[in-house]
Amino acid sequence: IRDFLLVKVCCEDKEEEQNMSYGKVKNKLKDKTTPINKPTSAESEQNVLAEKVKDKNTPISKASSAVNIEYSCTELFEALKYIHSAAECCSCHKPLRSARVCLNGHGVCLACKTRSNRMCPICKVSVTDVKPVMLDQIIKRLPRICKFFQKGCESLVLVNDNDHETFCRYRQTECRIPQCGWRGVAGKLLQHLESVHAKDLVRSTSESKILMSFNTKMNREGLCVIIAYNNIFWQHVRVRAGRLVQFYQYVPLEKPKEKFAVMVTFHTPETNYSSTTPVHSDAFDFYSLFKDKESFHLPKKIALSFNQFHSGVHYSTEIIKKPL
Repeated sequence: IRDFLLVKVCCEDKEEEQNMSYGKVKNKLKDKTTPINKPTSAESEQNVLAEKVKDKNTPISKASSAVNIEYSCTELFEALKYIHSAAECCSCHKPLRSARVCLNGHGVCLACKTRSNRMCPICKVSVTDVKPVMLDQIIKRLPRICKFFQKGCESLVLVNDNDHETFCRYRQTECRIPQCGWRGVAGKLLQHLESVHAKDLVRSTSESKILMSFNTKMNREGLCVIIAYNNIFWQHVRVRAGRLVQFYQYVPLEKPKEKFAVMVTFHTPETNYSSTTPVHSDAFDFYSLFKDKESFHLPKKIALSFNQFHSGVHYSTEIIKKPL
């Protein structure tokens, strides 16, 4: 009977016949008639490890074990600071970008190499054009402490990630209300405004008023603080040479997830003028925002017609939020 079954199974699959032993045939017959029992968890782990050992391309994961962390957060930060200092340009002491090395191995960023006439600032030997690829890859993946750590930020960022520090809530900012002079971290600006300038705040996404005396003949500047969408907005107004210009900034406390714009409208029974202008973060250069594409400009001809209109000019603004 055993021989008969062996021949029968082997005839079913000629390819298996050449390599199949008696034990394998017996197991195959057993599989066809007997339900498979699930292995225990211990057996499963052994089988998985055995399969991984057979496949040399599959890495074997070590058994999980508890890791005892004997360092406090402060000590870990200090260790990272030490590692980070080792990856600084030996000339400008900033994180190495596009690193080059001298003949003695000192790292210099590309900008400092150009400024120093290819001379290492430490050993005064020539800086080569060789780019240490491995060092560059390590630096790009090296976490570092936010430069506002001393102010309270505990975030770790990648060396090439400048967005975090641009919008970090612990970055330094100032109150722009004239003659205030307050300076501090961005996260405390709202608290300052509410405690010192509460009567000057506009808490709405839109505002409408009637300007009974509209005059662009006198040069002047003004500022309004708007609290909307959980953000602080600075509205800057400037009148120069008969032109009225407005631009807006806001104070984000993290990397923006939305963008803002402001629609400004002036109208009388005879004239209507409306325009939408983008709102930039306070990281943008203050004076560059007076450019035509970055701010609201009321044309001189329309401004002159408003100057002659004595029944009041309707003026409205609306802050618009859109996803990035």
